Amino acid sequence: MKSDPAIISGSGPAAAAGRRMRGGLIWLAGAVALAHLGIALSMMANHVRRPEITVGSDAWHMQYYHQFSEGGHSYYPRGDVEHVTDGYTPLASEIFGWTIRLFGLDIRWVRLAASVFGLAGMVLVGACVHRLTGSRFLAILGAGLAAALDVKWYVDVGPNTLHASFSILGLYLFLRDPGLSWKTLAGAGLALFASFWTKQLGLAYMAAGTVYVLSQDWRKGLWFGAGLTVLSVAGIAWYASREDSRFLYWVFEMNRNQPIIWSRLWTVVFQEILTRKYAVSVALIVAGVALYERTWRGLFRPELLMLGAAAVAGSFANSKYGSGPSQMWVFYMGMLAVGLGYAHRMWREGRLAPPLLGALLTVQGLALAEDPRPYYINDEDGMRYRQIMDILSRPGQDSYFINRGYMSLLAGKTAWPQAGEDSWNRGRFDQGMLSRERRAFLESDPWDLVIIDIPLEDNSYALYGRLEQAYRPVYEIPPASRWADTYDLRYKKVVFEKKK
Repeated sequence: MKSDPAIISGSGPAAAAGRRMRGGLIWLAGAVALAHLGIALSMMANHVRRPEITVGSDAWHMQYYHQFSEGGHSYYPRGDVEHVTDGYTPLASEIFGWTIRLFGLDIRWVRLAASVFGLAGMVLVGACVHRLTGSRFLAILGAGLAAALDVKWYVDVGPNTLHASFSILGLYLFLRDPGLSWKTLAGAGLALFASFWTKQLGLAYMAAGTVYVLSQDWRKGLWFGAGLTVLSVAGIAWYASREDSRFLYWVFEMNRNQPIIWSRLWTVVFQEILTRKYAVSVALIVAGVALYERTWRGLFRPELLMLGAAAVAGSFANSKYGSGPSQMWVFYMGMLAVGLGYAHRMWREGRLAPPLLGALLTVQGLALAEDPRPYYINDEDGMRYRQIMDILSRPGQDSYFINRGYMSLLAGKTAWPQAGEDSWNRGRFDQGMLSRERRAFLESDPWDLVIIDIPLEDNSYALYGRLEQAYRPVYEIPPASRWADTYDLRYKKVVFEKKK
């Protein structure tokens, strides 16, 4: 999909047609895209301004980012009750660890760093669209649609925002230089390695990039693949050799024990992609492939190879227990870029009338719209957060908010460990997986007060057992008055006190 020089330069009949394309419904599509960008900026400002930790996973991430900031890692043995562990590759943890080292423990700094990558991801989607179409207008529209691919994706405290942005950076570098100079190969290779080094899903994108380079120049492809292999092996060897590190277990083995929830394929493929949020992009891609891709070699373009890799790897990873829609973000980015590329080509060749193009892009923008209000951190969240922090900071008492040891650290107390460990064994839940060290720690009843969420969670069963035996409930914190199922800070909570 090459751009028409006349459209870019603003001269000739094609440019006049371009001016007609920018009238009417196409402006409505642009307005919808700009509204998405406005919501994204507003959401970022809200989360960067508010210090409340609204979900337990954020507290968990922040705790091991803090470990990285102190020179540690997150790959400790299962029985280690001094640290928290995680199964992601380490680049995001290193970046956020340095953020904490430089600016302090406040989660707002990490949110700000994540937002920078989120904005970069939107810009890069727009840049990919520009490379595919030559249209600045469609580039801005693509960036706006990317802002809405999933609510709040651009300010995620975990590694997912960074992973998506590094992945789309690799695609952009390929599109920018079809001649594949050595400089481009070095930049794209580092971007795709960074994608893998923030999340294992990037292995699929490194493979797709290698296949693309091989298809264009097999010698350069061999060097490209060899360079990625060397970087990966060196990184793995370094982290596997660190003190008390079980890197290979946490990164490559632990997730294999978790079951695959195949019904999620139906939810994502049918409900999200085919019939709801991305139906227009799917239709444009299918039409474009049918009209223009006459040979297998034509499919060996970077945007199509990346899209295929993201479709397969993302859908499979999304179906794993404990996973979710973040596995699909790179695929959604690719669909938006490729769909706009085909739409532009069909419009340029007269196969898609300007009013129909504007209507389709408007519908695509509206299909991505979701009510953002539940995702803003509000004053009631602030009140609930302060209430919990008051409990955790009581002098002379050791208090624990289940699996939020980082909040105890913020309260000036010990950064307590997780209450449980991953207990999946070959696809089956096995409470015998809990290590002796953690079980002994919990049976020592180390806390005077314990706060839990309702509903309960899977892996904290040993602590729940101790609460029944050695503690008594003293009061409840009712669920939030609005949107109580959006953040677990808004869940109902029960406070337990250790029996005398």
